[in-house]
Amino acid sequence: MIASILRSIGRQARRHPLYVGLNVFGLALGIGVFLTLALVVRFEYSFNTGFVDADRLARMDEHWSEPGTTPYESADVSFRALPFLKQDFSEIEDGVTFTATNLNVEKNGQFTHFSGRMTDPGFFRMFSLRLLQGNSDTALTRPDGLVLSRQAAMTVFGKPDVLGKTVEINRIGQKSTYTVTGVLGDAPSPGLLDNVDMLLPVPPQDRLQRSCFLFWASSCGEILLKFHKHNDIAAVNARLSDFVQHRASGTAEDQISIGADGKRVYALSVVPLKETHFHDSQVEDTANSAEQYVIDGIGLIGLLALILGCANTVNLATARAGLRAKEVALRKTLGASRFMLFTQFMGEAMVFSCIAGLSGLVLCEICVPAIASVTGEAVRINYYFIALLLPLVILGSGLASGLYPSLILSGYNPASILAAARMPACPQEGGKQLCYGTCWLWRNFLSQSASLSAH
Repeated sequence: MIASILRSIGRQARRHPLYVGLNVFGLALGIGVFLTLALVVRFEYSFNTGFVDADRLARMDEHWSEPGTTPYESADVSFRALPFLKQDFSEIEDGVTFTATNLNVEKNGQFTHFSGRMTDPGFFRMFSLRLLQGNSDTALTRPDGLVLSRQAAMTVFGKPDVLGKTVEINRIGQKSTYTVTGVLGDAPSPGLLDNVDMLLPVPPQDRLQRSCFLFWASSCGEILLKFHKHNDIAAVNARLSDFVQHRASGTAEDQISIGADGKRVYALSVVPLKETHFHDSQVEDTANSAEQYVIDGIGLIGLLALILGCANTVNLATARAGLRAKEVALRKTLGASRFMLFTQFMGEAMVFSCIAGLSGLVLCEICVPAIASVTGEAVRINYYFIALLLPLVILGSGLASGLYPSLILSGYNPASILAAARMPACPQEGGKQLCYGTCWLWRNFLSQSASLSAH
């Protein structure tokens, strides 16, 4: 059977190369677009999902609704809340501050800019991150400790083995000498640590003097939390209003608090870390966000491209159904059953789908780097994901594009076809077209395809 299918496809390629080319190209284009956009959608939906216990990680946001101003939500919050959160909510397992900072390192008379984050010693424990070099439990415990990404280590020192080396860093105009206490490997991406070159501890003087550590109305970074259970996030959210009233409210003369009735103008909320990428499209002081409906729309476009590719194959197959009617009649006369013919035509559809799938993968390989370059996103081909998705796409495309034409072709009546004096485009029996349904579906597919393409 397989040899017969391959011989049939070979004959079609020799006799009707344009048909075979259009068939494969149309389906390959649909599969290629679908795979490419599926990778884009997967990338956008995978932000912060690679961390261990990602469903238990969250970020604290604050909401302001002062009279005469537009209410807004911000990811930068007052760090004064963190010790009280740990004290008042037993659901919280751990919490750290996380502040973006610009760092400059002088090398050979030139300054190199690095993206840094100041955080607490428990950061690596909370996110279950391991270091290529150094001890993750103690890397940020010393005030002059510094953890570099592997790329930053190569940039500054020219090699990744840099544990114990010192480097002078200029931060907000102040020079300080730090000792490398760790080198971070590849962090889960995309996510919180994208493009982060250096991690350093919060300077002790900042905790004593910086306003965001002292006053509720001042903010300078994010509070990241880890809960004992995922359901604890909702439980804590339900009690944050009382927390604000108890901890952040005070007298009108109290400069540390928000005021006598703080919860009227100020509120806190906990956002699961996995949801922040889409949630942040409406949040201030965030760097990386996307509209979820836009990403869903991109996924829908990819699905429509795949459907149109299958529709194109059905159109071509049904348009040529009448031309293969005599072949069907002769084979049935020689003893072939309808099931055998159906299997033959479905096999041809599956072979075309396999060829188109591999061609679509090549197209995907070309398009994904181009999309990454244009958008600036680190979209890349995940071959494990492709290995799972592509066989399903090939199987689904083969079934969708081959089922109806195979049913039509295998159902022809050989007696009526062979009795005809000549073979019209649609064979007739008793004055009626045998492939009326085929022609109707063909016209319908053409109109629907044109409509989808226009949109």
